[in-house]
Amino acid sequence: MLAVGNEFSVLRTVVGISVLVLFARLFAGLMARFKLPEIVGEILAGVVLGPYAIGGIIILFGKPLIELNSLFLAFAAIGGIIVLLYAGLEFTLKDLVNAGLPAFAIALFGVVVPFVLGYYATVFFGLGGQSALIVGATLTATSIAVTVSVLKELGIGRTNEAKMMISAAVVDDILGLVVLSVVVAVIQSNSAPSVLSVAGTAVDSFLVWAIALFGAVLLVPRALSLLGRSKTDGTVEAGMTGITFGLSAFVGIFGLSPMIGSFIAGMASSESAYRNRIKEFVSELRLIFGPLFFAVIGTYLNIGELSFADTGLVAVLIIVAVAAKYIGCGLPASIFLKDAKKGSRVGYGMISRGEVGFIVIGIALTSQAISESTYSVLLLVLIATTVLSPIMLKRAYIGEKRRIFAS
Repeated sequence: MLAVGNEFSVLRTVVGISVLVLFARLFAGLMARFKLPEIVGEILAGVVLGPYAIGGIIILFGKPLIELNSLFLAFAAIGGIIVLLYAGLEFTLKDLVNAGLPAFAIALFGVVVPFVLGYYATVFFGLGGQSALIVGATLTATSIAVTVSVLKELGIGRTNEAKMMISAAVVDDILGLVVLSVVVAVIQSNSAPSVLSVAGTAVDSFLVWAIALFGAVLLVPRALSLLGRSKTDGTVEAGMTGITFGLSAFVGIFGLSPMIGSFIAGMASSESAYRNRIKEFVSELRLIFGPLFFAVIGTYLNIGELSFADTGLVAVLIIVAVAAKYIGCGLPASIFLKDAKKGSRVGYGMISRGEVGFIVIGIALTSQAISESTYSVLLLVLIATTVLSPIMLKRAYIGEKRRIFAS
């Protein structure tokens, strides 16, 4: 029976995802041969096969092979959740508590410094105050998915600086969402929110995160123990999948990134007797969904939207984005770790931007707060940081022999 109606759209999306994942892995292997992080290859595969490049030229069932429709983006979101679930399995509540004040301080400076520098750099180029606020907000939050994936690839996730990096990236993500809420309020009301409302948003965000975290650590191991009594194969794995997406939905309802929920789910299950079994299951899923998530980042880039005049702004913002995180996170990390080299590694690991940045520029574009060319500028800056951070972090670990992550 021939597929009809929406089935064509579903088939095209599935074929597009399959092709994208295949080439993401091929590009990753190519990067590995040149001793570059695999993530770089996966993102570049998305750029090459995106809807604004080859993926938009190849026609299947009357439409482009790669199309950023809701189904395609849903699979990409699942990819991000799987990546962070795997990262959480390498982390415990004790690790997070031990990071404590240093992680918060690193995250705080890592949000404030990029926001301020991004704002004034944009004003210098003659863009309005509203655009400057959006640029500042875009540069605040680190992509935790990129950071943990590079640490996994390098096998150094158990070092002190790596633990601090991951903890700071989690807090950084929450602070970035607070900044996002403030900027959205400014865009929608054309007026600055009160200090009290900003503080309230911050408290609410951390409260939701704390409830999800401690609730999961308390309940998830017990739930997995009950599921483990079943004689049916895959019960624990199916239960873990439900728990992960349930926690992702819970934090998402309250405005946090769903990937924070999946990271919490991984942390909670790392306290369980079924940790290794779950890790083996998730590692298989990650082979498909991980490359898809990073490749989709590249598919958003549309070089054709950039004008010659934008190139100067792009160059300056990339420099600002890199320097602001390196200084804002690396300097306090060097102080807390009492080691400039380890502090520098933290700074490199926090450079990549991602989820929150994409949300900021997406809201700004749909609200007509920025033009399509400014959107493309910011998108290119986000992708550039996502490519540069793994390269810098990997070079900072040249000669590192410890292999802490299990393969």
